Amino acid sequence: MDFKTALNNYIKKLNCTSKELAIKANLSETVISRYRNGLRTPGVNKDEIKNLANAISVISYEKKINLNYDEVLNCLIDSVNKNDEFNYDNFCKNFNRLLNDLKINIKDMAKYINFDASYISRIRYNKAKPSTPSEFCNKVCSYVINRFNDNDILIKFLNCDKNINDKALFDNLYNFLINNENTITESKYINDFLISLDDFNLNDFIKAIKFDELKVPNIPFYKAKTKSYYGIEEMKRGELDFFKATVLSKDTEDIFMCSDMPMEDMAEDISFGKNGCLE
Repeated sequence: MDFKTALNNYIKKLNCTSKELAIKANLSETVISRYRNGLRTPGVNKDEIKNLANAISVISYEKKINLNYDEVLNCLIDSVNKNDEFNYDNFCKNFNRLLNDLKINIKDMAKYINFDASYISRIRYNKAKPSTPSEFCNKVCSYVINRFNDNDILIKFLNCDKNINDKALFDNLYNFLINNENTITESKYINDFLISLDDFNLNDFIKAIKFDELKVPNIPFYKAKTKSYYGIEEMKRGELDFFKATVLSKDTEDIFMCSDMPMEDMAEDISFGKNGCLE
């Protein structure tokens, strides 16, 4: 039995309203409503679940039903733990990749699946958990399938057969989200990145865009004043700035660049590779 079912059973048994329970538990009616609808689940070590158990127990004694606090608390905790069998860490990682790679707008998704956009963002970064993960995954998959009328995009993303039907495509997407091991592995992204890097010919590219015909000032390698870059995105920006300064220089001496930028981050960011080529 999941948490929302356990809570609704208690409310039905006590014949009380969400407002009554909210007042006794010192929670808002909105929070209680989200608990009841399965849009939110309290943590097992949080005060909210203890407050709920206490409120249910107090109301039960007022109505002479007499539900023991410890028994109620254990029941609620057990129902929350049922959801924890789901691999949230892996789901959030896959969900985040889906949103990034397919450039999905969270606000549009939120409207379609009837979830709050900020709550979806919290799920994305593993700061919140849907009370019914399978139902949430189904809604996400329905949105994605409807959002991308061209199945080729999803087929390429999931790396599945081109002749796959819609139902099988839905199942593949669902399995990708909940799978304990990523269907699309880290190594695939890194390999694709390295293969593209190996195939890229800078000389051909320079000639194609007629970069070699540009008039470049006859000055030595320009050493700019110290500039600080913070965070992964700015670190990428810094590397591109360095490459740009190197290419524009007439200096023919070898230049060595040492970077501790993780290969995984560069491989996952397709736009970084494109920007490196275009700039």
